[in-house]
Amino acid sequence: MKINVSAKVFASLFPGTIDLHLAYGYGLNDGGYLVRVETVKVPSSYRMPNTKLNVELEDGEIIKIKSENNKL
Repeated sequence: MKINVSAKVFASLFPGTIDLHLAYGYGLNDGGYLVRVETVKVPSSYRMPNTKLNVELEDGEIIKIKSENNKL
């Protein structure tokens, strides 16, 4: 089952990875959770911290990442 969630880029100190804050703003204390993904999965123009994104998930795996301006 595919779902779309909002996300924000949260910088990572590990080489070759970026942390994304998925589903922020849902639930208590702004909800969501951090997911570490390979840098190549995130388009280079979306890698700045606090960039808002839309992420398509299927079975908990990230399938597609787009800018918040380009809704899925």
